[in-house]
Amino acid sequence: MKIDLKQLRNQPKQGESFLFVESWPDELLQGLGAGFAEPVQVDLEVVFTGQMYVGRGKVTTKLQLLCSRCLEPSIFEVDEALDLTMIDAGSRKPDEFKDDILLVEQGEVDIEPAVVEAIFAIIPLNPLCNMDCQGLCPGCGVNKNQEACRCQEDHIDPRWEALKKLT
Repeated sequence: MKIDLKQLRNQPKQGESFLFVESWPDELLQGLGAGFAEPVQVDLEVVFTGQMYVGRGKVTTKLQLLCSRCLEPSIFEVDEALDLTMIDAGSRKPDEFKDDILLVEQGEVDIEPAVVEAIFAIIPLNPLCNMDCQGLCPGCGVNKNQEACRCQEDHIDPRWEALKKLT
């Protein structure tokens, strides 16, 4: 996702809009057991302030994640703000660059790392298909959202059997 800022450099205080719609490979999310359910869309407005480029926009897509309770696939919507700061590579010493600043080289900048970061920042650690998900039964493994559990509820650890006689 490279954007060309050469024309914007000649027009300080003017904005330019960029729109990207790209299908990304599921391998990017492979470690999460997830995939892209629709293309990634980036809508970005970039303004050159005279010293730096400031971009504001948003990233939208839908991800297919596995529910952490029932392991069923569910759709998670990403609609995340994207704020970028970009400077020309030759304008400052390399040690002055911060991690959140993108470098413009030969009038172009690749925003894909910032988009990937925005997507990964919004993915929940424990995604749920819905807030009322009952999950899997630890005894028989049945999905309790779809059918009743077949386990006996009276199963008591024999070490605690003596406490049952107290009631």
